[in-house]
Order: sequence, then structure tokens, then C-alpha cells
Amino acid sequence: MTDEKSIQVSTGLPSLDGMLHGIRPGDNIVWQVDSIDDYAPFIEPLVTNVKGRNEKLVYFRFAKHRELVPKDSGAQIYQLDPEAGFEIFIGKIHEAISRAGRGGYYVFDSLSELAMDCYSDHMKQKAAAYIDTKQE
Repeated sequence: MTDEKSIQVSTGLPSLDGMLHGIRPGDNIVWQVDSIDDYAPFIEPLVTNVKGRNEKLVYFRFAKHRELVPKDSGAQIYQLDPEAGFEIFIGKIHEAISRAGRGGYYVFDSLSELAMDCYSDHMKQKAAAYIDTKQE
């Protein structure tokens, strides 16, 4: 059995790893950015690092912005449709993570678009419920 403390995890950017004071398996790194162009430069080094170490990489693709992880990266890419509904969307993510098992790296498209879709769905549901009450 491998001691999780001895596993070397990296973003692919040694200076970022140092700034984060070491990354442990299971850590989540979430970026709040104004543009996908601010996020994308962190993904290429991660993909290169993971591929070079022959580790598992899973990419959840669901936004309208350009793809962040190329198809030829060796990543397991899951095309998700947020318009199918929140429960289905989250269920497919849980399913993919369970299938992938322990270890590996996960990259998600920008959650900003997803938040707008969910907000929009919520507003549509509220509007429909309001209309229903007025029709009674």
C-alpha cells in the first residue's frame, strides 16, 4: 500500500506547487477568473505533467468556450450536457469519478457558464410554478 503522504502531486508548474506549499492527493484547486483565457494557461502544464507521468486525467467538457484539454492528450473526456438538468449532470460526474477510481487528476470546464445555466433553469422553474398558481 502506498503512503498518500509520499505521493508527489503537481500542477506541472513548480513555482505554483511551491506557492501552494505542496499538493496532496485529493486536494482541489479552484480558480476564480474573469476569463477562460486566465484559466487555460494552467491547464496545458498540468496535462503535460500528467501525461509524462502516465497518470490518469479526466476532463469534464460542458461549456461553450474552447476545449481546455485536447482530444489527443490521453485524457478520458466526458461530454456533458448541462441542459439535461442539474441532477442528470451531477449524476454523470459522480458516475465518471466512481468509474475512474482513486487517484488521477480532474479538469472541469469553466463553472461560470454552468452557474448561469443552473440559475436560468431555476428561474424557469420558478416562473413556471408562478404561472401555474395564477392559472388555478
